[in-house]
Amino acid sequence: MASAVPPTQFLLDRSLFNETLYAGIRSFWFAGLPAGSKADNEILQKRWWGKGRTEEESKALDEEVRQKYGGVLESIGPEKIALPEWQSYEWDAEHKTELTAPFLEEVQSAQEQDSSGAKAAETFLSLILLLDQFPRQIYRTPSSLPLVYRLYDRLSYALLTACHPHLTLHQHYRGSSAHRLWFSLPAMHAEDLAAQDLALSILRTSLQEAEQDGDEVCAGQLKGPVGFAETHREIVERFGRFPHRNECLGRQHVGEEEEWLRTGETFGVKQKGSDDGKSEL
Repeated sequence: MASAVPPTQFLLDRSLFNETLYAGIRSFWFAGLPAGSKADNEILQKRWWGKGRTEEESKALDEEVRQKYGGVLESIGPEKIALPEWQSYEWDAEHKTELTAPFLEEVQSAQEQDSSGAKAAETFLSLILLLDQFPRQIYRTPSSLPLVYRLYDRLSYALLTACHPHLTLHQHYRGSSAHRLWFSLPAMHAEDLAAQDLALSILRTSLQEAEQDGDEVCAGQLKGPVGFAETHREIVERFGRFPHRNECLGRQHVGEEEEWLRTGETFGVKQKGSDDGKSEL
């Protein structure tokens, strides 16, 4: 069996990574969004955030993601791509082009096909969903969550920093709260204050644009994500990390973390050794 190679030497499987995949990701994730609509609705809130969703429906959605995209994620798993040893979020941001070389090539290829940047923004969105969100639908248990945090989150955050702000705030998605919010999540999921500030910056800038455009619907729908990002930042500012990840990452609670976990926000991740928990969105 071939050993894993560094990202700069890695070649994406072209039978998987192509325009059909990227268009399919967007069609799948935004199913229920009417043509031309830029604001989410009850269908998408149920799909994305679980509002009014039964446990059976949640499992069915996870299984659908697994069936459609599990093989794609495995093709870029730890047995395939060998990331450098973890040092810090700052180090990953500084080496973003090396860490995400094969994915940046996809974005750059899309840019060459469309000088307006719209196609690049769409490809970037698809990759962010694939790397940041879909692993959270598939790897939900404490035993599998480290794969999310140690591999896919590193790739998605590095890709985000490599493409900010020219794609995170691209005009193609201006006024679209349903699309823009996803660009903030790789940074929101990072245990780093600079990353948290980046998440807030993306969302607040999008909110300001909506207010400048007089788009009350978009502005109203961005206020919730801004508040959610502020909650994430407050936790990282207080603890320097997310305490709810300690168990699955084999970290000892320090200071007030254990007490915090009794009543604090864990974003749906169950604690105390349970292997049937959820992963954060």
